[in-house]
Amino acid sequence: MAEAVTSRELLAFRCGDEVYFRALIDAYSPRLLACARSFLPDLDEARDVVQDAWVRAYERRRSYSGSAGPCSRGSSPCAAMPVCPRFV
Repeated sequence: MAEAVTSRELLAFRCGDEVYFRALIDAYSPRLLACARSFLPDLDEARDVVQDAWVRAYERRRSYSGSAGPCSRGSSPCAAMPVCPRFV
């Protein structure tokens, strides 16, 4: 499991730091893909859902406060985790 996100990392995420966002994608995509696969048996469709979730997280990054969702449990500032099932 990932360590808690620091305020510096949250700021990087909210400001659109591409290097940090790429690191988030690399770190959390396997977990998101597992989530999507639990709803979708087709691997390509599940990958599309994960990609859409990342796009949505990036588009909404400025409004993310870090006070709710997976971050409050020490995960990433990725709003995509709770969003994943909504795409299915």
